[in-house]
Formats: sequence, structure tokens, C-alpha cells
Amino acid sequence: MKKVFILLTCIIITTFAHATITLTGDIDPNDPSTWTSLDNVYVGKTSDGTMSIDGGDAIISSNSYIGYNESVNGSATISGAASSWTNNNLRIGDFGTGVLNILSGGLVTSNSGSTIGANSTGTGTVNVTGADSRWITDTGGFNWLYIGDYGTGTLNISAGGHVNSSTSLIGNNSGTGTATVTGTGSQWVNSSDFSIGYDGTGTLNIENGGLVSNTNGFIGYSSGSTGTVTITDANSTWTNSGSLSVGTYGNGTLNIENGGSVTNTSGHIGDETGSVGIVTVTDSNSTWTNTGDLIVGESGTGTLNIENGGAVTNSAGFVGYS
Repeated sequence: MKKVFILLTCIIITTFAHATITLTGDIDPNDPSTWTSLDNVYVGKTSDGTMSIDGGDAIISSNSYIGYNESVNGSATISGAASSWTNNNLRIGDFGTGVLNILSGGLVTSNSGSTIGANSTGTGTVNVTGADSRWITDTGGFNWLYIGDYGTGTLNISAGGHVNSSTSLIGNNSGTGTATVTGTGSQWVNSSDFSIGYDGTGTLNIENGGLVSNTNGFIGYSSGSTGTVTITDANSTWTNSGSLSVGTYGNGTLNIENGGSVTNTSGHIGDETGSVGIVTVTDSNSTWTNTGDLIVGESGTGTLNIENGGAVTNSAGFVGYS
């Protein structure tokens, strides 16, 4: 009887340990509980696949793909405190359509960079939602986050979710990227530079108390690129510890509205030859604070609009270039 009791106990424990990993369709390798840091894994490789982790399980992999091939849909959800996925290079919407949901305190760590909407046929979406829900992509070295590399990428950070990155680009190469940071406690922290519209088309929206920070910021970086950033309300802030360029070589637009705020050292609107930069600061308590020079139309075309009680400050240098 004693031996039977021990055997039954072991069976119960083994079954319970992985009951929170739910799989449907094409997952390769097909048992995430056996993945190691040497395994390249696919959620939706040659046909549709879905993976969900929601009860405290932790999985690990090397290079990871969600929505790998054309016309394939992949979806992964990491939900709940202590639920985690640690990987190396993570691509969401590689050639197909990929969705990553990080919810209710879940954690995803990407040690060597991440791409949302990698290739021209790829469409990727990442949702980081809820207090303590985190996506970490800056674990050391040069770790990039591309949102719309050659494809279409969307990043949504809401309801207290956090993303930590090194260097981030929205709309890289020929891609189109959109990121929205919304809600009190929602944060996107970049430890290095941040470009919105690097070579492609990028859009950043900061809303309802969302916070974004980085070192140097660029809107419309390369020739032919288009970048737009909108800060929509009080308590929504974009902090650049270095300079901010609106229209570096491309087309850049910055809108600060309804009490939103932007801070940086030097500010540049229409920086280089051929660039077009437009900044509009409108409504009471909307502020753009430059702790250094503010230069409008240095080698390109720059426009600064201050309306309806908006405020722009610069503690050194000048406005306008000749």
C-alpha cells in the first residue's frame, strides 16, 4: 500500500506541473516543457499554431519564431505572475502573422534582440498589458527592437505594462511600425537611442499617462522616411536624456497636446538638407522643454507652432537658424 501511495503522488505532481501549458496546432518542437536554450522553436511554422502559458510555468529557447511562414498564423500568450519565456532572438510575424500577448504579470525576456513584422509579408503584434507584465529586450550588449522591419509591426503597452529595450526603431528599412503606450504606469524604457521612422514609416502615440524614455530621439531619421509622435494629454511624457531631432534627414512630426510634455537637451527641427520637421505644441500645460539649444530649420525645413497656451522653453542658444 505504501508503494502504491507513492506512485500515485508522483503521477499527480507530474501532471500538474505542465497543466498550464496549452498548445494547439503546429508547435515545433512540440513540447515546450522540454525546450532548452539550444532549441530554435516555432509557434506556427508550416501551419497555424497557438501556445498559452498561464499558471507559473517557465520555458526557455534559443531563436524563436511566431508566425514563421507566409500565410501561417502563430500566437503565444504568457499570462500570470511567474509565467515566463526566456529566448534569444524573437521574431513575431516573420513571414506570416504573429501575435505575442504578455498579460497579468507575465514575463518575456529576449536576450539578443526582437523584431515585430520582420519580412515584407510579415505582420506582427505584441500586447504588453497589466501591472508587472514585462517584455525585456536589453539584457546586455547591443540588443535592438524593430517594430516594422520590412513588414508591419504593432506594439501596444497598456494598463501598467512595461517594455525595456536598448536601441529601438519603429519603421525600419521599408517597414511600417506603430507603437502605443497608454495608461497610468505604462512604460517603455530605452537605454539607448530611439528612432521613429528610421528608414520606413513609424508612429508613436503616448496617451493617458504613458511614459517613454531614451537617450537621443529621432523622428524621420533617413531620407525618405516618415515619423510621427503624438503626446496626447497631461501626465503623458516623453523624456530624452540627450537630444531630439524632428526631421533628421527625412520627414518628422511632433505633436504635444492637452498637457503632454517632452524634454530633451538640444532640440532640432529640420536638421539636415532635404529634411522637413514640424513641431506643434498646443493647449494649456503642454510643454516642450529644451535644456540646451533649440534650432529650427538648420539645413532643412523646420516649423514650430505654439498655440492655445502651449509652452516651449530653451535655456541656451536660439530659435531660428540663418
